[in-house]
Amino acid sequence: MAEPATPNRVTVTVDLLPHGEVSPYLVGIMQIGDELDVRGPIGGWFVWEPGDPSIGDGPVLLIAGGSGVVPLVTMLRARKRAGDSTPTMLVYSLRGPRDLMYGPELEEMSADLSAPVSAEVRLVYTRKVPDGHPRPASHLAVEDIQPPFAWPKPLAARVYVCGPSGFVDHTTGLLRQVGYPDDRIRTERFGPTGVDQ
Repeated sequence: MAEPATPNRVTVTVDLLPHGEVSPYLVGIMQIGDELDVRGPIGGWFVWEPGDPSIGDGPVLLIAGGSGVVPLVTMLRARKRAGDSTPTMLVYSLRGPRDLMYGPELEEMSADLSAPVSAEVRLVYTRKVPDGHPRPASHLAVEDIQPPFAWPKPLAARVYVCGPSGFVDHTTGLLRQVGYPDDRIRTERFGPTGVDQ
């Protein structure tokens, strides 16, 4: 889901994968007015509600791999609507500039970091880097989740990681390496299904 849920509307962002199981249908076949059977949300572990006392007062670190940015942007939108000023940072790992989802929205969100509902956005390109980007192309590394790139006090932040299974495993390992305890890390993962994948 790409928007916080409302009773009468659901917004979904679809990353078209040419050999995917569902995205070609949603993008190429489904028409406005078609009906779907939908269930969920399932779980509830991967939720951040602005102002939720159960997560404490610390900052929120969101780490996305590719289209894993979708639920994290949903959290950022909910935070903005609530006027929540919890310090928040999004570290977004993506292949290259053409893969950037929500570019203008993320740019606007991070343009004025003195604004109460702003969020710092850090882009980590893994294959192709745009001209002038301060970081060379490489996968997410320890340096990307510790000072000066991310929060100076890792134990205080609540972390949400979303992306492909391999990305989530890698990122969780990095977070543990720099001192984040498991109870501060929440993950959501996705990946191919079926025996031929």
